[in-house]
Amino acid sequence: MCGICGIFHPRRGMAGSPILAMNEALRHRGPDDEGYLAMSLPAGERTPLGGRDCRLPLPDISQTDRQVQLWLGHRRLSILDTSACGHQPMSGVDGRLWLTLNGEIYNYLELRTELADLGRRFASRSDSEVLLAAWEAWGETALRRCNGMWAFALLDTEKRELVICRDRFGVKPLYYAAADGILAWASEIKALLALPWQAREANEEILHDYLLMGKAEHVPQTIFQGISELPPAHLLRVDLESGDWKISPYYRLCVNDRREKFTRAKFLEHGRRVSELLRQAVHVRTRSDVPVGTSLSGGVDSSTVACLIADFLRHERIRSIGEHQQVFTACYSDPRHDESRWAEMVVARTDSDWHRVYPSAKSLQDDLEDLIFHQDIPFNSTSIYAHYCLMRLARQQGMTVMLDGQGADELFGGYSLYYPVFLAETLRHGLLGRSVDLLAHTDRIPMSAGSLLGATVRILVKLMLPGKVKEKLRRRYTSESAYIKPGFLQQYRRRYLEAAAHEPVALNSMLADHMAASHLQPLLRYEDRNSMRFHVEVRTPFADDLPLIEYVTSLPAVYKIHNGWSKSLLRLAVRDIVPEAIVRRVDKVGFSTPEAEWLRELAGSLAAYLNPNSPLAPYIDIPKLASDWNILLKEKPTTGYTANWRLLNALIWAKVFRL
Repeated sequence: MCGICGIFHPRRGMAGSPILAMNEALRHRGPDDEGYLAMSLPAGERTPLGGRDCRLPLPDISQTDRQVQLWLGHRRLSILDTSACGHQPMSGVDGRLWLTLNGEIYNYLELRTELADLGRRFASRSDSEVLLAAWEAWGETALRRCNGMWAFALLDTEKRELVICRDRFGVKPLYYAAADGILAWASEIKALLALPWQAREANEEILHDYLLMGKAEHVPQTIFQGISELPPAHLLRVDLESGDWKISPYYRLCVNDRREKFTRAKFLEHGRRVSELLRQAVHVRTRSDVPVGTSLSGGVDSSTVACLIADFLRHERIRSIGEHQQVFTACYSDPRHDESRWAEMVVARTDSDWHRVYPSAKSLQDDLEDLIFHQDIPFNSTSIYAHYCLMRLARQQGMTVMLDGQGADELFGGYSLYYPVFLAETLRHGLLGRSVDLLAHTDRIPMSAGSLLGATVRILVKLMLPGKVKEKLRRRYTSESAYIKPGFLQQYRRRYLEAAAHEPVALNSMLADHMAASHLQPLLRYEDRNSMRFHVEVRTPFADDLPLIEYVTSLPAVYKIHNGWSKSLLRLAVRDIVPEAIVRRVDKVGFSTPEAEWLRELAGSLAAYLNPNSPLAPYIDIPKLASDWNILLKEKPTTGYTANWRLLNALIWAKVFRL
């Protein structure tokens, strides 16, 4: 797990100071090593350089006056082969290929064995060298063999080509900016903002989407004007001779929307296969030369990971785990948000060492600007802060790698919003038995029968209404914030109407979209930024294990919600290892925080951010917001994803990033 960056200026050379500034902005992602590659295009000359954290005896980039067309930068968090042999940028055996990698290729040992059989010899025990060797052997098709998470830049000096690639499901981030003939890329937006020519301006379209709908990213657009995000499962290919570059997909998750009658025999068969794939996915993610811990919230997802690891330890020694698994939980005194009693069941079952953290309003106040700075992009609720605190505690306890259950809800169908889509689908296709089964078990659904039926009817009605009628209804019933400037709302009103026009038609299509595009992406970003802030790598078996994801995605929807149970396949697959009470839970709250109470307690100090001279003043009615502030937070408290928090977060974000 690392940070990567680079600059390509085909027209003329550039000194090393910009790439040094970018890499320094990523130091929190990789404090263990630092490296650079300078390439002069006319001669093809390549010069490795180091910096203050470099572990090899290389010339210091700050002491060179080289002017070159291509710079690669790397920051390393040592996970596999912690020696200097894992230094990057890393070259292949003949110096033709150079690589900067952020991420992990989990099946690198299997690939290494396959490559060794082809005659390849290795100088390190790193997955980076395996990826280089795989590309040398198989070219771009090597990606089909890789199971993991990554963002990398790979330079082919013979083809005079640079390939920048992001993993299939967007676990690892990659951003780029192109202006005045210069292409720059980096693991985080803040590294691009370190470039002297990069403007610090809000993208009005995305700012509108965030303030009104809570959507802070719309790939490839970001909330920063001029900075784009490379979509998951895409390559950015640069022709170093012409200076031209283009983006293209290399993978697409296939969706199975076929209708199938539920059979108990197939359900059990699928459950057994999911169990096998889960074991493989979690086991391969314990490969590490540094300590590995587990996030434990008390829900079935994180409990599955913790219980599987405990089961492994009963039969083998895993050096990265140790004698006892280390598990980490965010706790609260408020029982509406605290899940520690559920986590305690797993601790007892797994004989784990349990570490707890207690986020509070005071600690949030102390960490707020740091949290927002490291996230890069505004977010929707303080729930992200619980994970931030958890990652800090993990690092304090000596963990460099953490496993968690992110992605299971999107993969298996865990959110309540999936129920009406599934019910509407079964009714549309005449699967009355499935519909009756669902309605007969509303006690297992985290929403009332009335809410379920109402949401289902709305979906069906909207699917049948003509487009013009639907647009009139959306215009009539759109609820808009009283604190967003009317002119700004009107200017981008079409974006709201277009977003509201999207209606899910099938559960599996919705899950695939959430998995590969819309829903999971911000959650993965939160995890990446929080963990890397404290030099921790997070591994997500549900969110990036290719065999598991492709198998579950290939199954008909009738096996994902069954007899009222969400994530029915996952519950079936882990029922023998996870405590029964957790397998049967229907009240999971996730990383919930006492947001309303915290905001009321901090109302006075937070009001200091309501600056009428904020760069967001053209978009937000800050004087009106300030005059209503105490009423909003004290007399009308709200919880969860609130418009009030989004307004505040946006104002702090603008201040922190000096827009």
